Amino acid sequence: MKFRILLLTGFLALFGATTYAQTCAAYGYFTQSGATITFNDTSYSPSGHMSQWSFGDGVYGSGTTVTHTYTSNGTYTASLYIYDSTGNCGDSAVFTVHVNTLSNCNASFTFNPDTPNSAKIHFYGSTLPSGGSASWNIYEGGATHQYTGQYISHTFSSNGSYSVVYTLYDSSGATCDSIDNTIQVYNQSCNASFTSSVDSSNGLKLYFNGNTSPTGGSSAWHVTGNGTTTTYSGQSISHTFSSSGYYSVCYTLYDSSGNVCDSICHSAYVPGNGGSTSGNCDAYFYTTTSGLTATFYDSLTATSTFQWAFGDGSYSTSVHPTHTYSASGTYNVCLFVYDVDSAGNTSICDSFCHSVTVSGGSNCNATFNFVVDSMNTSASSFPVAFYNYSDSTYAYIWNFGDGSSDTSRDASHVYSSSGTYTVCLYLISGLDSSGNSIICDSVCHVVTVGTSSGSSCQASYYLGIDSANIYNLYIINNSTGTSSTTNYYWTFGDGTGSTAQNPTHQYASFGLYQLCLTLQDSVAGCYSTYCDSIGLDSNGNLLKKDGFGITIVDEKDVLNIADSKSIEGVNVYPNPSAGMFTLDLTLKASQNLELDVVNSLGQVVAHKSYFATAGDNKLVLDLTNQENGLYFIKMKAGNQIKNTRVYIIK
Repeated sequence: MKFRILLLTGFLALFGATTYAQTCAAYGYFTQSGATITFNDTSYSPSGHMSQWSFGDGVYGSGTTVTHTYTSNGTYTASLYIYDSTGNCGDSAVFTVHVNTLSNCNASFTFNPDTPNSAKIHFYGSTLPSGGSASWNIYEGGATHQYTGQYISHTFSSNGSYSVVYTLYDSSGATCDSIDNTIQVYNQSCNASFTSSVDSSNGLKLYFNGNTSPTGGSSAWHVTGNGTTTTYSGQSISHTFSSSGYYSVCYTLYDSSGNVCDSICHSAYVPGNGGSTSGNCDAYFYTTTSGLTATFYDSLTATSTFQWAFGDGSYSTSVHPTHTYSASGTYNVCLFVYDVDSAGNTSICDSFCHSVTVSGGSNCNATFNFVVDSMNTSASSFPVAFYNYSDSTYAYIWNFGDGSSDTSRDASHVYSSSGTYTVCLYLISGLDSSGNSIICDSVCHVVTVGTSSGSSCQASYYLGIDSANIYNLYIINNSTGTSSTTNYYWTFGDGTGSTAQNPTHQYASFGLYQLCLTLQDSVAGCYSTYCDSIGLDSNGNLLKKDGFGITIVDEKDVLNIADSKSIEGVNVYPNPSAGMFTLDLTLKASQNLELDVVNSLGQVVAHKSYFATAGDNKLVLDLTNQENGLYFIKMKAGNQIKNTRVYIIK
């Protein structure tokens, strides 16, 4: 059966809170043949546009016509995002896709290395057919290891690529589907670490000593500072820096086949001649666990400025903290170390993230978020998409608060009237002796539909680069109209999400992901959703086998805008522009004004000095020689500093 759906949506601004002329409109339709969908972009834009698709199952595509085959039955929310860089406008459209033609025999599997034994791999197979069974074949060094069941574990003897076959059988014992995937295994012999020391007679020269490379393997160094990167090979090196400061140093290990098997990056402090050698800006740590409790060990002191993010929405500023998690699982833990200058301004000088796995408690922890589809709302139709982040081994019951329910993992529901509803998700661990469901956990959220959000809240964020860690992105949350009653719902585009206001997240692989933030405030009666594509690729210099991470921070913590006594007001326009900006500044007194332009990598790309008079000043800043992107303008008058951001779009 094939059919077409045509959808016209309203304007959705991109690039954070910046507003553009509403000259783009996202149109689209799709045709369906079973589980295979062909999406077509028929949007309007004045100068042509790029098209990005999110298919709603963690897979993405680009182009005006794309075809995607879903692997499981269900209801999916697919999205089209367009952006016209010349016309400076963007828009989005949402499609609801129903797939119900697939057999319940669909072989697939995921896997994760054990912690701390990364040579031990845990495999998770797809659901068994009714009354059916499953088997595994793992081919290792000429031998075949056979297992049965949906979930298994296997310990490999060495690094390498291995073929893993997962087979499903129906109730009669006949093979109904199988899948053969090749996985890459790295054992514990490949674990990059290094130490550094300062030359006793030259404070600009540092020695670096790495740990041993794998048998038959090799190692390399990348020392980055002042916009240049120097590469070395070998286990131990020395490097003479041109000036004092913090520099990024990365140590990479390669296996016997020349493949990257692990890497680690630290910020190295170079004191310079006559300086102190006690700079402590190293965010590295290691962990021990006991049940649900993890203890973290670092080299920091009580005088350091730092923060821990434990990956479950909890934070700490303690040295060597201990944290107890509420449920078993793998959490992405990050340590951020800050540098405070003489003016009291704070900036991140190093960060390090590491996955920590704890066990001992129940995995029955109900959690979900939701997105109100305001673009497809009518007087009697209010669609909402619900995203379930609970453990996949349980059964589910949704109660939508209007007398309706559902047992899907992720659910979509259309309310027939506006109002506020309490939606609950129940996790079912089994049946009792009477056949009644055993509920092991539940969670409820308030969902408001059909109430105009007005201007009371607006979800928004923009992108920044962590100059101390090239494999971490800062997502700067500049949403407006929030309060203590605002609920935050992040979906990271890889099937996971968070309800923390400023969470951290580690992606398992490089690529493009659709990051969405939804604000919901039942007290203020508002909701707002903002989505954009983020991602990193290796650019041929893959330094971390575990992908990349993001750190979400509040905009005011990044811009560090103080209550300036010298600079009373600043306005920059046009913004965005092709590189020519006009700055209107109001000063309390005539004085020298220093202006630095910093790119998203933390590099100063322009410096200007002016003598500004008391009152209004109009300055012209020419950045036409810079690339497209986000820049920060730092203005200093006396001891006062103001920061603002600009975009260059050519």
